[in-house]
Amino acid sequence: MIEILRSTSEPTKIVHWINDFGLNTPTYLVKGKPFYNRYDAIESCVTEGVDWPDFRVWTQSHKMAEPKESFFDLCKRQAQAINKRFKRVRLWYSGGYDSHTMLKAFFESGLDVDEICTWRRFPGVFDSFTNIESEYIGTFDDLQHYCEQHNSKARIRVCDVTPDHFKWYCKNFIHYSKNKTLAQVLNAQQHHVMECYPELIDKETINVSGAGDIVMEDDGFRFYDGFNYSHAAPNTLFFYFDESMPELTFKYTYHMRNYEYPDQKNTAKKDLGFTALNPMLAKKFSEGVDEVHGGKTISFCRKSALLINNAIGTTHGKRILIQYKKFRKKYEKERKKFLNQGKCSKGEVGARSEKHYFV
Repeated sequence: MIEILRSTSEPTKIVHWINDFGLNTPTYLVKGKPFYNRYDAIESCVTEGVDWPDFRVWTQSHKMAEPKESFFDLCKRQAQAINKRFKRVRLWYSGGYDSHTMLKAFFESGLDVDEICTWRRFPGVFDSFTNIESEYIGTFDDLQHYCEQHNSKARIRVCDVTPDHFKWYCKNFIHYSKNKTLAQVLNAQQHHVMECYPELIDKETINVSGAGDIVMEDDGFRFYDGFNYSHAAPNTLFFYFDESMPELTFKYTYHMRNYEYPDQKNTAKKDLGFTALNPMLAKKFSEGVDEVHGGKTISFCRKSALLINNAIGTTHGKRILIQYKKFRKKYEKERKKFLNQGKCSKGEVGARSEKHYFV
């Protein structure tokens, strides 16, 4: 049974890092002080006279030959390790390559998860179009059927980030902007969902995420802040980039270096053994970039266009968009060097982490 959560209560602001399991997690460092979002790290750099924050994902650099096990066998090993290590497992799910392969690894290891959690965004009004993945592609029905096929007892929860939540974030815009990429305005992420539904935060449940990404180099790789969608979220483990299972990360990166990365990333993932719930979700249509010309060129993903369309007819939605425009203009001027001398949409690529080496 799918449970729809649609709260009208104000979000509970998360202002301190919540890491009840002592996880090694993506962290910015400014003179040794940790920060868990890029905005605060950059402001500290300005105050402390530091050119750029350090970004650390693992505690040390690793060097490893390509593991002989298959990628999916390593995924199953990771699922088994997570099941053994934590009392309760919540998997954050979209149905795309990353999240569905995680779920498949649990099921094909003969394991279940306690919860499968996803979210929808309604910045202005409730409708049946903005969240096209669920309303048009039918992700939730397909997910329920997939769970039934594997006799899963997982609780499936759909958390709606509602117009009431966005009204609150309109009044707390800087806080809202800290915990997501600055390139988009209305793309509330896992951190925001857990503020809107604080009952999701407890000391027994690990949140398993498929987020994260790498920068390929000739003799190895670094992580970059592709974690910015969720690395400030409480008690979160990154399935593919977990230091306790470096074999999985190295298997992924050894494979990826045979492709033009990141342009061929989805092709490479499919060849490696990733699968999606629905072939349409594998296309990642929401990540395409449109160019809008009106004196200036602005980049935004198609998903953002749907969210803007949803918001624009409401007073608070217009206010958020106006705030975002003013914020970007000011931030791009005052923090230009931290954006690679460019715009938020072009230059906010995040820091690069410690380096890890191929053999």
